[in-house]
Amino acid sequence: MRFVSFTLIASFAVGCGGSTTSDTSSASPGAGGATHSAGAGGGSSGAPATSGAAGANAGGASAGAPGAGGTTSGGTTGAAGKPGAAGGAGSSGAGGGGEHCCKTDLDCGDFAAMICVSGACKLPVVDACWTDAECKLGEQCKGVSVCPCDADCDSPDHPGACGKPTIPQNFTVCGAPGDCVLADATCCGACGIPKASDKVAVLETKQGELGALLCGASGPTACPDCIYGKNGDLAAFCTPDSAEVDVCQVVEVSKHAVSACATDADCVLHTVGCCDCGGPSPSDYVALSKPGVSVYEANLCGKAGTCLADCAAGSPPSGLVARCDPKTLHCAVTQQ
Repeated sequence: MRFVSFTLIASFAVGCGGSTTSDTSSASPGAGGATHSAGAGGGSSGAPATSGAAGANAGGASAGAPGAGGTTSGGTTGAAGKPGAAGGAGSSGAGGGGEHCCKTDLDCGDFAAMICVSGACKLPVVDACWTDAECKLGEQCKGVSVCPCDADCDSPDHPGACGKPTIPQNFTVCGAPGDCVLADATCCGACGIPKASDKVAVLETKQGELGALLCGASGPTACPDCIYGKNGDLAAFCTPDSAEVDVCQVVEVSKHAVSACATDADCVLHTVGCCDCGGPSPSDYVALSKPGVSVYEANLCGKAGTCLADCAAGSPPSGLVARCDPKTLHCAVTQQ
């Protein structure tokens, strides 16, 4: 900002007997007259700069008044006022100033462990998150809201919470039984025997895209060193949801209609998966109702709809049977 200093040239001719010279230099006073120089005006303080930059205003110079009873001839100019004090820094508007926007966490300084989010520096929040990097592997920071730097937003910023990634709808809308497969709900999967909440059901054709969504394009880098088990009670079915749209869903066979029963005679053992080829362990089997076998196989056998494996149905382990649980009225695998 440029500052302009004004200088007043005061020339007064008053009284009798004195000669007057209109000049910026000093003149000899007339008889009985006296020469008085203009007084120096004080500089005024600059107003604070509202834009955030320090500002300074030039002080104005005020002319001195003529002496009492005398004539003034060519008074000297008043001295320029001193520059005003620098104005205070202005506050930035919503979203922050452009030159103060961050690009990386390092731009937020090292006074505190701050995180650069959408160009704004944020302090970490306990049990909350600003970015996916604060969550466990395979989780996403969901529900976070940050006004981007330089933007004008009406709502305040707030952190989100870590949780499972949201599976896009086009990953789950199916057309018929056999379209869906069971997949891990996180990048690495759950250690031990997985629960229904550890799995998702998606279209078979979307498995690759799901992996990229959960792990990123480069895939998992540091999965836990643990034993990953199987749960034969979990399956992926194509079933109508509340909107009467067929979607892939994770089902627990022991709680699904395919295992509903009234008596023991309603129940049969079936190998986990499409083909009923038998297995050496109780965990290789599920208990189904007789009418539920066709529904189970249709969903587990893929688009072929039938078992394509060339196998002879093996005998289950000794004493392993399917019975109707009187409490749940669902078939259950039971060891006699």
